[in-house]
Amino acid sequence: MVAADQLHSQIANVDLVLDQLYQSASQQEYLQCMAQANAALQHASSGLSADRVADLTDELSERLEQVSLADSAMAQPISTEAAAVDVDAEYDRLIAELLESEQQNGAATAASASEGGTSARMASPTAKLASKPAIVTPTRAKVVQS
Repeated sequence: MVAADQLHSQIANVDLVLDQLYQSASQQEYLQCMAQANAALQHASSGLSADRVADLTDELSERLEQVSLADSAMAQPISTEAAAVDVDAEYDRLIAELLESEQQNGAATAASASEGGTSARMASPTAKLASKPAIVTPTRAKVVQS
């Protein structure tokens, strides 16, 4: 029986040594992985600095704000009546500017007409203009339920 007990303790001792060997191999593999991860992290962050990261985040936030503004502008409904009012106001402003220009040039035209110039024979540009063009705005048809 003593031989069996010795054999049993030797097997237990070999099992203990095997467990320690597996544990050592596992720790060595873990350390190799950590070294590879450290090298990869250094390579990935080699071109980065805190200032560059701050600049990139600022630039990204500005671009996101521009995208948000464009998105909200595109989400607005298209109002043809408001566009017609803007066109009318622009038309009135341009006609007023043209008339003012003609008045300023009127004195020069009268002076050249007395000298026999050809500009007196030309008709006024506003004389050829028709009245304000009509702007047709689409309207929605009313649905009559029967």
